[in-house]
Amino acid sequence: MLKKIISITKSEKEWKKPSQAKCLIFDARTGKPLHCFIKPNKIAELFLPAEKLNMVVVFQCFLKLSVSHLGYYANYVRAVNPQVVITMSDNNEDFYRLKKLLPKVTFIAIQSSWRGEGGDLFGKKIPKGLSCDYYFAFNRAIGSLIKKFVTCRVIAAGSLLNNALIKREHRQNLKQKLVFISEFRKKREKLSFPCKKHNGVAANWEELYSLEKKLLPILHRFCQKNGIEFIILGAKPAVHSEEHDFFKKYLPKCGWRFNPRKCWFSSYEVINSSDFVVYINSTLGYEAFGAGKPVACISARGHWFADFDDRKFGWPNIFPNKGLCWTNDFNKKEVKKVLKNLISKPNSYQRKCLQAARIKVMQYNRGNSKLRAILNQKGIPTEFVLSRMVPYQASVN
Repeated sequence: MLKKIISITKSEKEWKKPSQAKCLIFDARTGKPLHCFIKPNKIAELFLPAEKLNMVVVFQCFLKLSVSHLGYYANYVRAVNPQVVITMSDNNEDFYRLKKLLPKVTFIAIQSSWRGEGGDLFGKKIPKGLSCDYYFAFNRAIGSLIKKFVTCRVIAAGSLLNNALIKREHRQNLKQKLVFISEFRKKREKLSFPCKKHNGVAANWEELYSLEKKLLPILHRFCQKNGIEFIILGAKPAVHSEEHDFFKKYLPKCGWRFNPRKCWFSSYEVINSSDFVVYINSTLGYEAFGAGKPVACISARGHWFADFDDRKFGWPNIFPNKGLCWTNDFNKKEVKKVLKNLISKPNSYQRKCLQAARIKVMQYNRGNSKLRAILNQKGIPTEFVLSRMVPYQASVN
């Protein structure tokens, strides 16, 4: 509680009443990509209190004796008077409490990241009464899971960004490129989610990246042997130098390059210009798989850590531990087999197997036609204009 109070006192303050609009983006920071899909004159933004606080709404909260995050959100929505409230912060419990307070408003949640049990919505004791009108899920399995906690209509439509950005045709480079998607996070004394080794001892930050330490040299040798350019795709714009230094510890001085993430969409540009993608649990990796890119998923953190079933390939779908393009076990022989499959042209049977897995993991809805149809029905015109993308904004945490 004290930490929340301190973060709110440090947040940016806004002193004018929120502008009214047909569409309100809940959690404006994570919802920035929505600016590319909805006409700007129809949008208003609601920042989380730790990022930006509207003092007019705060004053209304005191008058109505509703001084809480939920009270602030509800009063903000009333001030904007939208027809639709939309969020890409699909693991925020408070969003799902608003529908009960504002039943005439349409609430839409869009899955923005690969979800799991540890430190996520499904890993908490979820209260009853959560609801929204629509939940756009990556796949049917995650949709079925969300319906256990949230009363809603689930639409399995894949990723909002993948549906618009990743090109489905394969690029032919003069020299083939393999991209490894980084999952690097800034070093912390204590991990932000529960993570225990098989002996029951809590893991530290260095131990969390045990898989990368083993996998990176294998990828480097594989690319050198096959004449493939090896690229590390950075995860966080705010930690370029620290992230680069991390990879330099486990790779030779040459034979690879680090490509930092520069903005919201730069990662998709790198994926589009690549021939092969290797990832561990990255949302972007699953998006690339859904778009038909040749991928290898080495989802093997469970080799070192207990209770990591939700980090297995395609969770909450249940797949075998080994497949054409994935392995949940860290075994050098198995990893090399998956990498060999990655650069080999699949036969007709293999293509059918890959397509069956692809549909289960990441649906594809070209141009986000399902979401656009709902918004258009509510009188909110949509169009995809990439140039309206705003600069990347890091979390305050």
